Amino acid sequence: MRIEVLTSPGCPNAAAARQTVTDCLTELGMDVPIIDRVGRYPSPTVLVDGVDVMRPEAGAPAGDACRLDLPTPQRVLDALRARTPQSVIAAARQLPAAVRELHRAVLRGFLDRGQAHRDDLRPMSTALGVDLDDALGQLAGADLVHTGPEGRIEIAYPFSGRATGHTVRLAGHLPVAAMCAIDALGVPLMTGVDGVIDSADPDTGAPIRVQRHGNEWAWQPVTAVVVVSHTDCCGTLANTVCRSITFHTDPDHAQSHLDRRPELRGIVVGQDDAIALADGIFGTLLVD
Repeated sequence: MRIEVLTSPGCPNAAAARQTVTDCLTELGMDVPIIDRVGRYPSPTVLVDGVDVMRPEAGAPAGDACRLDLPTPQRVLDALRARTPQSVIAAARQLPAAVRELHRAVLRGFLDRGQAHRDDLRPMSTALGVDLDDALGQLAGADLVHTGPEGRIEIAYPFSGRATGHTVRLAGHLPVAAMCAIDALGVPLMTGVDGVIDSADPDTGAPIRVQRHGNEWAWQPVTAVVVVSHTDCCGTLANTVCRSITFHTDPDHAQSHLDRRPELRGIVVGQDDAIALADGIFGTLLVD
């Protein structure tokens, strides 16, 4: 992560802006250096990975001027959290090797059959020498896999056992539902398979399609972006985050979506940043 504080010479708010960033990093327990830049900038400006925390839809600022929209603690916190979502890869690495292999079997079940059931895992759990109930309990405790009362796997990030409005169609595979917009982008990334993601803007209902072919991505409409946000509720990612991470037709609609929902804490991210986030969360999950 790259954090920059941009100021013009003699800016009276420079020290306060830097202290705001320092306090936010301390609150989140993050040890990230702050890069100070003095020059002809709208001052003060805080960038997180090149994105202005106060105007994320506008990109990096240009030109010198005193800013009226000073960086606020909440906007800095939202930007930092959005850039550091929980990595499924990191969570899986904390589990025993046999449980990780069972986790991959769950994910492959969704890829092969479009869904998964605990009964499908019994042969593998026996071969791995692990108790199925205990292994599924560990996966649930790590918030990686959640099973319904009848044994159906309802959540296995990035997959959902129920329709979510984010449908991923990989070449040679059945359609699957993804938990959120970032999870949908993660499916072709972690499998290395080309595919198509179909979703919709939650406010307008306008269709949004993302296609991946090799290293090329095509977004329709070309202005589409992603809102990465969360609520202050406690619980699983499915309850606190997933329903708050959505595709939108353009930055204005995305920002309006956040502005009308004060319960959401988050930012608007562009296409490249959304893909990078998804890759960091899911990229090597099936091979790691």
